[in-house]
Amino acid sequence: MSILDSVKVIFLLMVLSSCSGSSATEEWDTRDRLQMIELVNSYSHAIDNGLTSEFIDLFDVDAVFTTKFPRVPSSTFIGHDQIRILAEGAKKLNDQGIKRRHILSNLVFHNQTSINAEISCYVVIYSSVANESPSVGFTGAYEGSLVKRGDTWKISGWVLTSDSKVQIP
Repeated sequence: MSILDSVKVIFLLMVLSSCSGSSATEEWDTRDRLQMIELVNSYSHAIDNGLTSEFIDLFDVDAVFTTKFPRVPSSTFIGHDQIRILAEGAKKLNDQGIKRRHILSNLVFHNQTSINAEISCYVVIYSSVANESPSVGFTGAYEGSLVKRGDTWKISGWVLTSDSKVQIP
């Protein structure tokens, strides 16, 4: 085994050991698990960089995205057309020079089958304006439902629950 192969095995073991909570009743596929991790990571990159089409493509066609902030009625976006509105709002901030970074961590798989998965992770969103130090926009958690369509995993349900109201510079 080459050094590169050894590094790959170690990395894969680290990734798999950080993912807990899989269903004990069904074996899960490593490739599926890695694709779902990539899906969650792609979410942050797409929304933070104003990649509206790429962001929308992460979601199933009839996905439901709900946001919950303290002392504010929750908002629900259903399907690609409504999720596009959310993504375009984030892109507008980016175009105005307000840079945001979604830092997702502590990804946990609560259940996974060959076609569905339930996940959760924490989120910290940093915001910054040119030449200023970043500030925490808010912290919270995501609860996600994922579905496999053909060979591709999509987000079918996504709930953002914020710990506090949003702070945008």
